[in-house]
Amino acid sequence: MCKAKTARTYEDFKPLFDWKREDGSDIVVINLPGFKKEQLKLQLDAFGKMRISAERPLDDKKWIRSCKDFHVPEYCIENDIRARFDNGILYVTMPKKATQTSTQPPVPLSAGCVLV
Repeated sequence: MCKAKTARTYEDFKPLFDWKREDGSDIVVINLPGFKKEQLKLQLDAFGKMRISAERPLDDKKWIRSCKDFHVPEYCIENDIRARFDNGILYVTMPKKATQTSTQPPVPLSAGCVLV
């Protein structure tokens, strides 16, 4: 006899984040407490949109999730974007092209989204 699957319910949350500007790169720092590296996903599309999503169980039926979209600045080298997850904090490093002179920080595309 097969066990019936129970439907998941989701709790959405908005993680705290910071956008740091350094000489050679921009770094997005996102606080994702309680998550493991395997529960995170970083996607970059052909239009320069970076989506960072996270999802993990709270108990048997309830899950917590987050999704944050950013526009990658034109002055960043998209092929060299790197991510590192350390102790609940995700660091996304976006190296700048050598001729970068802009000082206007990028703005998140949305305050949050729902994973499908």
